[in-house]
Amino acid sequence: MRQLKIALDKTLWFDLETVSVRPDGFSGDGLALNRDIIGRIETPEKSVDILMQRVARGDGVDIWKFSNQTVGEIPYLYEHFGYGPFEETLSKMFPDAQFLGWQIWQWILWLINLVLSFLIALLITWIVNLLMGRKDTAMRRQIMRFVTWPVRFLLWFLLEQVGISYIGLSMTIRTIFQVDPVLPFLMTWTALRLFDLIVFRWEERLRRSQWEDAIVLLRPARTAIRVTLVIVAVLFWLDNIGLKVSTLLAGLGVGGLAFALAEQDTLKNLLGSTMILRDKPCKVGQRIVAKGHDGIVEEIGLRSTRLRLLTGHQTTIPNEEMAKIDIENIGQCPHIRRLASIGITYETPPEKIEKAVEITLKILGNHEGMDPELPPRAYFSEYNPYSLNISVLYWYHPADYWGYMQARNLGVAGGFFLVDNGNSFGRRTEIGIW
Repeated sequence: MRQLKIALDKTLWFDLETVSVRPDGFSGDGLALNRDIIGRIETPEKSVDILMQRVARGDGVDIWKFSNQTVGEIPYLYEHFGYGPFEETLSKMFPDAQFLGWQIWQWILWLINLVLSFLIALLITWIVNLLMGRKDTAMRRQIMRFVTWPVRFLLWFLLEQVGISYIGLSMTIRTIFQVDPVLPFLMTWTALRLFDLIVFRWEERLRRSQWEDAIVLLRPARTAIRVTLVIVAVLFWLDNIGLKVSTLLAGLGVGGLAFALAEQDTLKNLLGSTMILRDKPCKVGQRIVAKGHDGIVEEIGLRSTRLRLLTGHQTTIPNEEMAKIDIENIGQCPHIRRLASIGITYETPPEKIEKAVEITLKILGNHEGMDPELPPRAYFSEYNPYSLNISVLYWYHPADYWGYMQARNLGVAGGFFLVDNGNSFGRRTEIGIW
């Protein structure tokens, strides 16, 4: 009977609901009235029914025992599911006590297997990190963390499972492993960290490709995929332990539809963010004019774009609107253009007007911020009601507004008076745009 117990511990889980509470057993199972089946063990060659048989005890009371047919199958079952020579030796060295279907020697082997599996996993991951080289980069540090934590623990668990298979699982421990969330947790953890590693790689490529602003779109995508991975892992685990997840999936579908309807504006702004980052009408740090707001772009978020106005105030424009409106990107301007008008009196003779144009070009020639391909221009333009007009046009490079204002302040590229014999013969009016 010891051999039968060892075989049953490894192969058969008794469901008490299958055992009749009637003294005469089940009557509609197709067996003789004095026999009941409590389980079936599958082997490569055949199926073995575990039968109970009602017999009369010496005092006249009927009791249930394993049938002679089942007892005759004990050597066959023990050959397939019993102990080997090494296991038989260990079982005789330790007391015959069990916990969760395992004897003391099996628990000792499990502890040894647990330690050895960790040491092997530690060695393998250490070698992998060593083969990655010693160059200290952000990507290498991320990979090392991935290998050191989730991969190491997942490998440890898998190696430990391989060792347990050689020790021999009892039905009790096999059932515990079936509902054990450790393996789903480790696999989900590894998948999440692997996805984080992929996202980190994408972020580095976007930075090198000068698409750094598009990194903001990875945040919601990363969050959505992480949540999806966790939900899928939980659903697989619930299905594995026998729970029906179809109702839960239907509820998630209805909830997702309701969420999408409630968040239409958010989705519109998210799509607007995608269009802005794709078309690049502006970047963080550039000065733009949008919806009458003139300021510096501080952030292009998932919902809105924030501007710091020249007055110091902050304004926020929804990305849905930013994707539709005209945006004047002053920050993309290659230079600052200045248009000035010099007015001189009508008494000024033509030769003095020509001289004024020459003096103007001489003063502006080779001015600070001048591009040789865009030299300054000066010419007589029109007759004003009270003066003759000389138009002056020049460009300041680069489009640094404060540098341009400093150049004007120093008089290098600013306005001036035309003087004849020490007396002013003209007056000046100026307009400027940039």
